[in-house]
Amino acid sequence: MLNRTKIMPPRKQQTHIKEDGGTENSLQDIMRELKRMEKRNEDLREATKEDINVLKNEILNEIKLLRKENEELRIETMKEITSMKTEIVKIRKEQQSEKKEMEKNIDQLERKHDDRSRGIEYRLQMIEEKEERRTKLEKRNNIIIKSKEFNSKDREQIKEAADEILRSVDFQENIHEIQFIGEDKMGRGIVRVQMPNFTSKINTLKNKNKLKGKDTYIESDLTKQEREIQAAIRRTAQQEREKGKTVRVGYQKIQIDGIWENWNKLKTTEAKN
Repeated sequence: MLNRTKIMPPRKQQTHIKEDGGTENSLQDIMRELKRMEKRNEDLREATKEDINVLKNEILNEIKLLRKENEELRIETMKEITSMKTEIVKIRKEQQSEKKEMEKNIDQLERKHDDRSRGIEYRLQMIEEKEERRTKLEKRNNIIIKSKEFNSKDREQIKEAADEILRSVDFQENIHEIQFIGEDKMGRGIVRVQMPNFTSKINTLKNKNKLKGKDTYIESDLTKQEREIQAAIRRTAQQEREKGKTVRVGYQKIQIDGIWENWNKLKTTEAKN
C-alpha cells in the first residue's frame, strides 16, 4: 500500500506596514513643494500685474501722442482748406470775368458768323435755284419709261421696245435720244427718252392711261427737287387712301375727294400741323 501524505496549503503570511517616519517625510516634502508652487504663482501674478500696468501706461502714452499728432494734423489741414477755399474763390472770380469776356466775344463772333452764314446760304440757294432751272430746262422734253420690256441693255433692243410702247400711246414721231438708266425695285428697266419737243411730251403723258393693265409706266423726267416733291405727295396720297378717301396724284398737286390742292398749299398745311 502506498503511503498517502496529506499536503497542507501554505500558510498565509501576515504583512505589517510599519508606519515609520518615511511616510511622514514624503508628505512634508509635498507640502513644501506646494507652498513653493503657490509662492511662485503669486510671484508670477505680481509680475503679470506689473507688466499689465506698464503696458497700460505705454498704451495711454501712445494714445496721448496720437491725439496730439491728430490735433496738429487737423489744425494744419484746416489751414490748408482755408487757403484752398480762398484760392477757389479767387479762381471763380477770375473765371466769371473770363466767362463774361468770352460770352461777349462769342456773341460778336456768332453775329458775324450768322451774317456770313446767311450770305452763304443765300448764294447757295441762288446757285441751287439756277442749277434747278438749268436741269429742268435740260429735262424739259424728256420722259421716263419703266417696263419689264427692257430686258436687255442692248441699245437696239431698248429702242425697239421704247418705240413699241410709245406707239401704244399714239406717238408716231421719231425719238431724239434714248438712255438706259437701270432697274427699279420691281425689276423694271428704266429708260430716259428725249422727245422731239415739249408738245410731244405732253401728249404722251396725257395718253399714258392707255397703258393701264400693263406693267409699264410713263412719267416726266423730273429733277431731284421735283422727285422729292412727288415722293412727298405720294406719301400724303397713301395716308389719305388709308383714311378711305379717293385720291389722284398729279404733277406737284393732289386731288382728295375731288378737290385739287397744289404742293405749296399742301406744304403750308403740313407745316402748320
